[in-house]
Amino acid sequence: MAAVDRLKSREEVLAIEADLPARVADVTARLKDVYLRQGVTVSDETIAQGVEQFFSQRLLFHEPAPTFASRFAPLWIHRARILVFGGVLTAIALMAAAAIYLGVIVPSREARARELAAAREQIESAEGKIRATEQAGGAVFDRTQRELVKAAQTAADREIPKTAAVAGTQLTAGRSAFDEALKRAASALTAFEPATALKDEKIPAARAAARQAWDAIATAEQDLDQAADLSAHLGKLQAERMSLETAWKRLDHPDLPAGLKSAAEKSYAGGLAVVTAFGPVAEVQRATTRLHALADTEAELRSLPAEIKTAAAEARAISRDARADEQIGATERAGLAAAEAGDGPIAEKNLAALRELSAQLAEVYTLRIVNRPREYTRFWRYPKGNASVKNYYVVVEALAPDGHPVSVRIRSEENGSVASVSKWAERVDQATYDAVGRDKQDDGIVQKSVFGQKEKGRLAPSYELGSKAQGGDVEAGRISRWEYRG
Repeated sequence: MAAVDRLKSREEVLAIEADLPARVADVTARLKDVYLRQGVTVSDETIAQGVEQFFSQRLLFHEPAPTFASRFAPLWIHRARILVFGGVLTAIALMAAAAIYLGVIVPSREARARELAAAREQIESAEGKIRATEQAGGAVFDRTQRELVKAAQTAADREIPKTAAVAGTQLTAGRSAFDEALKRAASALTAFEPATALKDEKIPAARAAARQAWDAIATAEQDLDQAADLSAHLGKLQAERMSLETAWKRLDHPDLPAGLKSAAEKSYAGGLAVVTAFGPVAEVQRATTRLHALADTEAELRSLPAEIKTAAAEARAISRDARADEQIGATERAGLAAAEAGDGPIAEKNLAALRELSAQLAEVYTLRIVNRPREYTRFWRYPKGNASVKNYYVVVEALAPDGHPVSVRIRSEENGSVASVSKWAERVDQATYDAVGRDKQDDGIVQKSVFGQKEKGRLAPSYELGSKAQGGDVEAGRISRWEYRG
């Protein structure tokens, strides 16, 4: 039917278009008749142009004005798609809203609620801590005050009451600081009492106030700890005071050397001053330790004079040397004077020197010229800073009667160093140097190899060669280090 209708409509249009000239003529005639009856003069050309314009628009489509029904017709036509698309958008919007609500709004509310609960808990906890600290503080301060009074009343000497008085002053200052800290803590919380009435908008202020309160409580607790330590500190000072007195009694006698007496009195007075000033226990302990050390030194000093005299007598019994006798006497006098002055280290140093003198006097050895392969028998060198002069040396070694080396302390003339060696070089004149050289060049052996003899009772050897054989300084012209260049 649709096809038949389209064909019918097409035939009608064709029929109308085929009769177009007759229609144009009809319309033209009717227009002329209308204008003629109205008495209006219109030219045929104008009427022809008007008719032509009329029929030129005959096949154009003029859209009718939209109506309510025409506007919503497309929505009705596409209602299925629109419903599906709208449902999808609605579902997405609902899911986004749920995600925002559950992921942002709800957690934010819960977090805020937790913050509020935490702030209330901090305020309540701080209030409770203030009350507990105040009660504990009163008990501690009162107990400490009673202990200080008791210690002052039962003290065995006059220093402890003074010490207790200083401690009492500190206790009073600590009590004042403690009370002031608690006042600051309570003042910080005044605007938030009771905590259950705390509002959400005051959370930051409440938390800041709680922190201030806890800081003040911590300060108060420190003051409380210090107050609790006062009586314990006083007890330790009492104990150290007794130890100080015990150490002092070891030195409090008329025979104490003057040097030790002065040091002991200074340490004892310093320890008492610390006790009286309620000072650190460690300082009193150090004073006690110094007194015991001085007492130990005195005990050693009591035996040192006898030991010094014995060592001097033993050295004199060996000595056959006037110079050694002078050294023994001078060292003995210096040691006894140091012991009398209470200078233990110096007295012991002189005692050691006397024993070393005895050992040196008891030594017996022969100084022989060294005559071995790859070792110098003699050498020469320029003194430092003077290349115009030569110093001549013969190398010697100290040998005991059984042939073993003997260690001898010598001082080097080149750098002043002191060393214990069994082999060293003795400076000689050129004639002695040349004589030793000729002796060795004959057959490669130094026939006259004895350079000197050290006898028992003598400080130094007696020399048979060189300038020392004619009475030169036996301690001069020695060196202990050189390098073999063979």
